[in-house]
Amino acid sequence: GMSAGDGGTWCRMSGNSEQLAETCNDTSERQRGSWMETVFNRPTIRQQVSCQKGKLREAWSPVRRFLVTLTECRAYEFLMGLVVCVTSGLIVYETDLRASGREDPIWRHVVSATLIALYTTDVGFRLFVYRQA
Repeated sequence: GMSAGDGGTWCRMSGNSEQLAETCNDTSERQRGSWMETVFNRPTIRQQVSCQKGKLREAWSPVRRFLVTLTECRAYEFLMGLVVCVTSGLIVYETDLRASGREDPIWRHVVSATLIALYTTDVGFRLFVYRQA
């Protein structure tokens, strides 16, 4: 199981730069063998993409690398999924309020504004991290 102190399992990059370099070098060395070794020991598409991503990300600023680690983190993705679920519940609640003719409570507006701020921040993070340059 995962505990609160097990942050490495919840939020970590696919490996540090030394591990990435070792994996990428290892896959290129495997391709130099016989044709059988090349066919049967070929790195998977996922490994190839991981190496390419890692090499590109090494040139990124520390802030950008931190934000990509954050946005690709399981805990962050879980939190954003929870935000979507709360938003859905809030929509159902608001619909029931309007159908019954009751007054809309202030707390619902505060929660809605907070959720919009979280969505906007998430989109901003992702635009900053995954921009083309």
